Parts: sequence; structure tokens; C-alpha cells
Amino acid sequence: MVDLKGLLLPQLGISLAIFVLIMVTASCSSIPYRTSYNLPVCPDGTAPAMPLAYPEVRGTTCLVDGGFPLCPKQTPVPRARQMFSEDDRDVPDVFVGLAISGGGSRAAVFGMAVLEQLNEIGILQHITAISTTSGGGLAGAYYAVKGDSINWDVAKQQMSTNFLGRWAGKNLLPWNVLSTAFTHEDRSDLMADVFDASLFDRAKYGDLWEFTVGARPIWLANATDAQRGKRFTFSEWQMQNLTSSLAAVPVSQAVMASAAFPGVFNSMTMSRYPPVKQDKNGKWWEPVVLYTHLVDGGPTDNLGLEALLELAASHQKVRADRKLPAQAEGSCLIIVADAYPSGDSERKMTDPDPRAWYDHVVDLNIFDAFDALLLKQRTDLLGYAGLEDKDRSGRLPARQFVWFDCLLQVGIWCRLGASSL
Repeated sequence: MVDLKGLLLPQLGISLAIFVLIMVTASCSSIPYRTSYNLPVCPDGTAPAMPLAYPEVRGTTCLVDGGFPLCPKQTPVPRARQMFSEDDRDVPDVFVGLAISGGGSRAAVFGMAVLEQLNEIGILQHITAISTTSGGGLAGAYYAVKGDSINWDVAKQQMSTNFLGRWAGKNLLPWNVLSTAFTHEDRSDLMADVFDASLFDRAKYGDLWEFTVGARPIWLANATDAQRGKRFTFSEWQMQNLTSSLAAVPVSQAVMASAAFPGVFNSMTMSRYPPVKQDKNGKWWEPVVLYTHLVDGGPTDNLGLEALLELAASHQKVRADRKLPAQAEGSCLIIVADAYPSGDSERKMTDPDPRAWYDHVVDLNIFDAFDALLLKQRTDLLGYAGLEDKDRSGRLPARQFVWFDCLLQVGIWCRLGASSL
């Protein structure tokens, strides 16, 4: 008698394995192949020439077959300018900048609370620009998207959302397991999706409307270029250096790049579209696309202060070039909302062995080293602005205000006011 069970079961097992393999392959082929979100500035059928390398100049030149210049219509993003230029007609009389530091969810909650308080005392209505890093970017980007229609109670509740919990659950979904295993999509992309669903409604830079003081201020998100060790600010000028368009970049991607803490999140990738090159025979060759990998903005500017200083200096320069009273005290104010927990390092000073049980396997003092880097960088920046951590009695002041000089260009100085919260 033939043992049908003994014959069929192995066949069924093989068939099932083949079916699963086919389904996995089919699923991976249907998963969006997300490497980066920034698109080339030049339209199809053209290639980029050397972009204009000055922050105050917005534009590039695209080449068609034969080398004839073509200047495509670009979608400007006036709320992501890194510098004011002489051609700008919306330069405000007074520059008021707000820097919101990094610090994870603590910085997000604190940053939103600062925005609300500035609104209540009448300062937010005069804000020219908000510069953010890491967790502070959640608050800054939320205000950039919502503008003066923001509901403060809802906003504060949103900032206290357990984003890490939602992100952890998203990582366990089968299709996301496949996408992160077999495509360029990674954990940071999944967190950006969480931010989109919870806060930003998939808004892109091109959706940020026009620049309006207070209601729709300039917003600058700061990350770190991991290859160059330099600050990467999501701005029109920075994207020109990539020969790319900023308008199509999702707001959530900029926030995530700024908050991509090493060891927890993957680096965020931006495509670089290098200029075309001409050989000795006059033929144009389009080079291979390169990539810029971004990590947390903390190592280069955890306060978000540097980008504001650059923008403020350009504001003063434009007004000086127009022979307006730009250098008088009172024409520029920078507010720094710093979420640094000053007591953390002091607590460890009383512990002879700060290791936890898991540190006996893999010591996580790498985070202590990262914190020390952020602390030094923070101290240097605050020192440049004249802001100190402690007053003469050794106490931490609740707020400070100082005047300090900044160099616009050779022989020209401006006066900036800075205040810490």
C-alpha cells in the first residue's frame, strides 16, 4: 500500500517554502526603494552645471544637449533661507531669532513651552527665524507647519507623545522588517513616518507658504554631515550645494536627520547631484550621483545658535548696504532656549562606580563621551555669545541678557543681543 502521507508531506513542505520565498521576493519588489527624498534641481533631459556657490544667491544653471543653458523654474522656499540677500524685499526692520536646543523629548516639550510663553508675552509675533537641533526640531517644525493657527494645548500634548513606543511597534511590522532588511529604507525613515503621522501631516518644504514675521517665520533645521564633520542646515543654499531642490523634501525628513542620534538611529541620506563635466572632445558627461549622510546635529551645534548668528549677520549687512540703521543696538535679538540638564553630570560625581549591570558586558560610556562633546561645544558657543552657565555666586541664572559683537565682513562689525532661557 502506497504511503500517500509520506509522499505528500515533503512535497507540501517544499511547495510552501517556495511559495513563501516568492511572496517575500514579491513583497520586497513592491516596497518603496527609499534612498533619499531630495530631487535634482534640473528637469529630465538636462544636467546640472556648476551651481552658484554663494548663500545669498539662489539659482543654478542646467545644460541641455549641446551645452545650451536652460534655467528651470524652481520652487523657492523663502522660509528656509540661510542668508538674507540684497534682492530680498521682505527683510524685517528688526531681527528676532529663537534657537531651540537638542535634548530628545525633553527639548521638544521645553521648546513648545517656550514658544507658548513667548506668544503670551508678545515676543513670538516678532520672531524672524527659529533655528532648531535634534529634539528641539519637533517643536520648531510643528510651529513652522501650523503657524499662527496653532492650538497650544494640542501642541503641548503632541510633544509629549511616546514617539519611541510608536516607532518600536512600527519596526516590528512584517512589511517594515522586509523593507529595512532588503532596501535602503532604515529605522530613521520609519521614525520620520511616525513624525509625519503624528505631527506634520506629510508636509513638505514647498508647503510652508511665504515668510511672514511671527506668523510664518524662517525655520532652519540643523544636522551634521558625517563625512565632513560640518553643520548641515536644511536651507535653499545648502540644497544648491547638492544641486537639488528643497521644496520636495518632507519636513519630517529634516527633523529626523537633525535627531538621528548615533547608535539608535541610522544616518539620513541626501543625494548629491554633481555638475556635468566636459571632456577634451567637447562631450558632456554626467557624473555618478553621490550621497551625503546626516546624523544628529548635536556634535556641530546642539544649541541651534550658529545658523541664527549667520542669518542675523546677513540681516545686518543687508540693512547696512541699504544705508539703513542696522547697527544700532535694539535692531537684533537672539533668544536661546537651552534644554541642557545641568544636574546630570553632578550626580555621577558622587558615584565611584557608575556602571549599570549591562555595562559589565558592553559599557555604554560611549554616551558619556558624546555628552562631553556636546557640553564642550555648548560651552564654546555660549561663551562666544557672552552667556555664562553660572553667575558670580555660583548659581544658575534663570535668564541672562548680553550684548556682543559679530563680524559681518572685514572691517564691519554688528551688535547682537542674546538672551538665554
